[in-house]
Order: sequence, then C-alpha cells, then structure tokens
Amino acid sequence: MRAAEVTRVQWVTAATLAGLSWWVGTHFSLDDLYVYRRGARDLLDGLDPYARQLPDQTYTYPPFSLLAFLVMAWLPFAAVGTLFTATSAAATASIVGLLRHATSIQATAPRAVHLALGAAFVLSEPVMATLGWGQINLLIMLAVLLDIVVLPRRRAGVLLGLASAIKLTPLVFIAYLAICGRRREAVTAGVTALGATAVAWLVLPSISTRYFTHLLWTPDRIGPVGFAGNQSLMGLFVRLTRSTTAARPWWAASVVICLLVAAATAPWVRERHGELAGLSVVACTGLLVSPVSWTHHWVWWILPAVVMAGRASRSFTPARGAALVVWPAVFLLALPWAPARLPDGTSAADPAAILLTNSYVWCGLAVLGAAAVARVRDPGRAVAPIDGVTL
Repeated sequence: MRAAEVTRVQWVTAATLAGLSWWVGTHFSLDDLYVYRRGARDLLDGLDPYARQLPDQTYTYPPFSLLAFLVMAWLPFAAVGTLFTATSAAATASIVGLLRHATSIQATAPRAVHLALGAAFVLSEPVMATLGWGQINLLIMLAVLLDIVVLPRRRAGVLLGLASAIKLTPLVFIAYLAICGRRREAVTAGVTALGATAVAWLVLPSISTRYFTHLLWTPDRIGPVGFAGNQSLMGLFVRLTRSTTAARPWWAASVVICLLVAAATAPWVRERHGELAGLSVVACTGLLVSPVSWTHHWVWWILPAVVMAGRASRSFTPARGAALVVWPAVFLLALPWAPARLPDGTSAADPAAILLTNSYVWCGLAVLGAAAVARVRDPGRAVAPIDGVTL
C-alpha cells in the first residue's frame, strides 16, 4: 500500500472514530461507565462500592478493578465519557485491523468480505451496546487478542493476567493456554492475575474478603438472571423453567458438559484450523458457562465469523456461504430482543420466542457442537499452520 494511501486510510479511520465517539456520547447514557466511576469515587470517600444493591447501581467487578478505575474518580464524568468512548472506539478499530491481518483469512478471503465483516462487527448489537453502556468488553477483548495472537510468547501473559484481575471472565483463556501447551504464558497470566488480586487484597482487605466469599456467588444481585439480556446457559434454563432453583441442576450439568467438550476440542481445533478457531471455541464456552453473560459480552461473535470467512474462501460450499450470512445477521438484528416485536399474544413458551430470545446461546452451542462433530469425524486431518498476525 502506497504511503499516500496509508495516510488517507488513517485520516478516514480517525474521522470515523471521532464521529462514532461523538455519536455514542450524545445518544447513550453510559450508565455502566458511571457505575465504574462511582465505585472508584466511593472507594476514595471511604464507602463500600459494593453496598448499593439496585441493578443500575450495583458494582460487580473484582476489587482490583476499583484500583484500575481510580483514574476516573478525579475527572468530570463528561471527560471520562469522552475519553473512554474514544478509547473503546479505537479498540474496536484495532480489533478489526488485527483480525483483518490474521493469517486465516489474509490470503484467502476477498477484501469485500473483510470490509463487510468489519462493518458488521462495528454495527452489531454487542458492540453498540458496549459503547452505549460504557462497558469495558472491547478493551478486554483487545488485551486478550494482543496477548494470545500478536505478542511474542516470551512477552505474553501479562495483559491477559491484568484483564482477568479486572474482570474474571478472561480466566477461561488462561485455561486455554494451559491445555494447548502454552504453559509459560499460562503461568505468567495466572501469576499476574493472582499478584494483582493480592495487591487489591492488601489495600482493600475487608472489601476483597466480602467479594470473594459472598458477592461473587450471588449473580442475581446484579439483576434478574432470567432476563432476555442474559445470554448464558443459566439465563436459558431460568427462562425455560421459570425458576432459578429449578434451573440450577440443568445449568450445572450443562456447564460440566461444555467444559469437557471445550477441553477435548479446543487444542485440536487450534492445531487443525488455527489460533482464532481455538479461541472461538473457548470464548463461546466462557460466555455459555458464566451465570451472567449480557448481550454486550458477546462481542466475541466476530471470531467464529472470521474463521467461517477463511474456510468459505478456501473451499466454498452453499452451507458455509449461508452460515457466513446468517451468523453476523443474528448479532446485527439483535435477535434476543426480537420477541418484544412479535404479535400481541405471543407466549414466551412459543417455539419462535424460545428460538429468538436465546439466539446468542444457540450460536455458542453451535460452535461447540461443530467443534465436537469435527473432532469426532475428522481426527486425522493434516495440521494447518497456527494463526498469527502479519502487520
């Protein structure tokens, strides 16, 4: 690419990010970002950040995140909102660029496919909800991808460990590194996460003890687990049984099954189809087994889409082409919210409502199911190169 063309792309990207930041800041409330900042303010004021129990006021992240968010406490919320939104928008662009250069699709998928997937990612409900609520998902995702896909192995692990100390869900990727034989990175990430957590425990002993012994094990404190916005297996079973108590045995059994399937298939998928394919399996597993996975947590949907694009480009079939269209459409159309638009009188137990309300869950289960079927049917497939990023 010529220098003039690179400069033009950079200007267009900068203008797009500026416009997106302005639009989000003027059209959305950034409620979750307000909770992050308020939690840090409570800490400075000598209050318990976890004491507020209202769903829209509940601080849910581990104690180390409070220390990480302290920088927000000294800035006006308008400045925090602008800076955070701009940073998240930049992270979105970085993720699109990183995946654009992943070796799984770089040499195979047409440029139009790259552009379409990038646009679909930016406009998808999980990304727009993340930006609108002021959530941290895109920053966490970028940290994980940089650590596992981009950085040399001798430097990997620290970003993932810090991300896991700020928000517990990335812990699943540490397990992924361990079972894939990348034990040095797994140990570095684990030690970093434990070290950061220990620092928070020394600085905030009572808060840390309360969080890890009580608050962590009561997911319903952050809102109704059966709410359609919770696209996890727990949310699915609560919606199907209409009872949290009745759902727990089903959820526990499904968690065990999903974890076993992921452990058996993720290393094999990684070796046969590349790093992004292995990460797709693990990301979907983490979203499914977590008691609460709000729709905005599903920004990881783009990884299976990139893998699909690479496979369809190398060996096109009608089924692969259809999957490459349907998969992004689920997240672009925000299907979990679609039942609210069904005709009056439609029951929540109707097949259409069940299908739509739990659509992200079905997508995650489809990824695990496809990995399991491929593992059983094609165990002797020749090993392909592990995905990297060529920048």
